[in-house]
Amino acid sequence: MKALVYSDWETLEMREIAMPEPGSGEVRVKVEAAGICGSELEAFRKHSPRRKPPLILGHEFTGIIDAVGPDANRTVGEAIVSNAIISCGTCPACKRGMAHLCVNRQLFGMHRPGAFAEYLTVPVSTLIPRPAGVSPAEAAMAEPLGNAVHITGLLKDVKPQTSVVFGAGPIGLFTLQAIKHVFGGRVAVVDLSESRLELATKLGADFVGGPDSNIQEWVGETGIEVTIDAVGAEETKTASITWLRPGGTAVWIGLHENTSDFNAYDIILPEKKLLGSYACTQQELGLALNWIAEGKIDAKSWTSVIPLDQAKEGFETMVRPGPGDVKGVIVNR
Repeated sequence: MKALVYSDWETLEMREIAMPEPGSGEVRVKVEAAGICGSELEAFRKHSPRRKPPLILGHEFTGIIDAVGPDANRTVGEAIVSNAIISCGTCPACKRGMAHLCVNRQLFGMHRPGAFAEYLTVPVSTLIPRPAGVSPAEAAMAEPLGNAVHITGLLKDVKPQTSVVFGAGPIGLFTLQAIKHVFGGRVAVVDLSESRLELATKLGADFVGGPDSNIQEWVGETGIEVTIDAVGAEETKTASITWLRPGGTAVWIGLHENTSDFNAYDIILPEKKLLGSYACTQQELGLALNWIAEGKIDAKSWTSVIPLDQAKEGFETMVRPGPGDVKGVIVNR
């Protein structure tokens, strides 16, 4: 079968490799679409030790069950979407219903082969059915949208009416839409790219601008209740805290930089809250897929479809994106 192999640092190769066979509790999936995640692009750019070559990347995917292994109660021909995370089901986090934080978790495209290939094997525990009428390219967006659904769950007691999202990349744009859908209210998006800010406006942002824009004037006396850092740079982490009103909540999901230097007093003295957000639960993945199926979230108009045989060039384009390159989806027709 064909696979896009991350064979060495800064090196991608389209190769013919052996067809995988499903083990116990697994199925083999014929991949129809797989999204290119920003975390993979960042790993490729920065030689991240979390994704060491050789490796097949790809953890946002959908496809058709092609073969069923022992003790896997699924049907050949079933259209599915998979979670990115494989959890053990027995650790304390899993028993608390937080399987996405499983201490033994594995990720596709990190700990085992991912979906930038014609086929891969998948444990049945990660699968949910794909609704009829949802295209593969849209269904592959359920996993990144699930991250935004998870953020709304973290904020369910806050119910923000004035929020700021840092970053108009895929996670930021999905978070914008998810917050508007769940809580309504006003949402601003901050980014350095004019083209991405224009896209954020089309997707429902009430205010867009750069870090030096007059956002405080737009906010007014109510202040900013919630900030979401979907970038993860030191500057955005700092701003996500300092821009908050007293008692506000910052959510960090961006992974651009691991270390930051900021003033702890900016959190302690005004009693601000800082939450980390990671991935999504199986239930949140299903909710994300339903939102796409019901047309509540735009997961299509701003994505670029890349045929599998052009995946190397498509991935490299997303590493250094132009104005119209926001989200790449590799499809296997």
